[in-house]
Amino acid sequence: MTWLLISCQLVIGLGLLNVWLLRGKKATPCRGGDAQNMREEFAAYGLPPWFMWVIGIVKVTLAILLIASAEWRGRGTCVGGESAYDMDPPQTFHSTTPLLCKFSSSPSCIPSLTS
Repeated sequence: MTWLLISCQLVIGLGLLNVWLLRGKKATPCRGGDAQNMREEFAAYGLPPWFMWVIGIVKVTLAILLIASAEWRGRGTCVGGESAYDMDPPQTFHSTTPLLCKFSSSPSCIPSLTS
């Protein structure tokens, strides 16, 4: 199942990067209206040019994080040495509260880049 998740993350992340970085200035059959590029497509929908840049930055950033998370899958550990993947999954919604409180109160819970 992990390989399926990683494959989906890579396909979606690379697809977003392809659309926004490689094909943004090219005409494609998927463009709205008679738009020949991304800027014209946003204009066809009545959106301002600055909005295209905001959406583009957000999507490219999230695509990079999605691809990076495929690499970090299973390596996310907290500074305290606990791993979110080592914990037993909660059985009910109410049993998630302690887990959420634990991680929300610890801002030092970040993925570890070292093995």
